[in-house]
This record gives sequence, structure tokens and C-alpha cells, in this order.
Amino acid sequence: MSQNQEKFSIETLSDCLRKGVAGIDCAGLSRAAGAYAAARLHRDLSRPLIVVTASAKEGEQFADDFCFFSNLSPPDVFYFPSYNIMPFKL
Repeated sequence: MSQNQEKFSIETLSDCLRKGVAGIDCAGLSRAAGAYAAARLHRDLSRPLIVVTASAKEGEQFADDFCFFSNLSPPDVFYFPSYNIMPFKL
């Protein structure tokens, strides 16, 4: 592990988020593991959760996995696809 990296459990991550610790980076999780972690955090913290993905396809897959792990149905999980607006067009 490189500098400032530690292994944390989901419980430790939940505690850090409850305390308002800033600058938390989670990396190295597969899509399914990330959805599971997000579902656990959503359950443990009882707060709304926003997840940003690199592509629309990844977002749809993440939403499906999140629904599976959280036992929530699509009306409770919102997916907002990008608008694909070019930066130079108004």
C-alpha cells in the first residue's frame, strides 16, 4: 500500500461518513462490490445517496446491482442519464 492508504471495513467507512470526515477515496472495487458497499452505506446511514459513473451503461448496471443488494425497487432508485449536450452549443 502506498502512503495514506489503509484497508477499511464498511463499518469504518460508515463511521467516517457519520463523523463528516472529508477526503475519503474508495478505489479498487468491482461494479458489484461497489453496488454492495453503496447499498450497505445507504442502509447504515439512512441518507440519500448519489453515485456518479463514467458512462450511461455503467450507471444502468450499477442501478440494477444496487436494487438487487438494497432490496429497493426502481421507483425508489432514480437513474439520471446524461443529456449529451456539447460544451460549445447553447
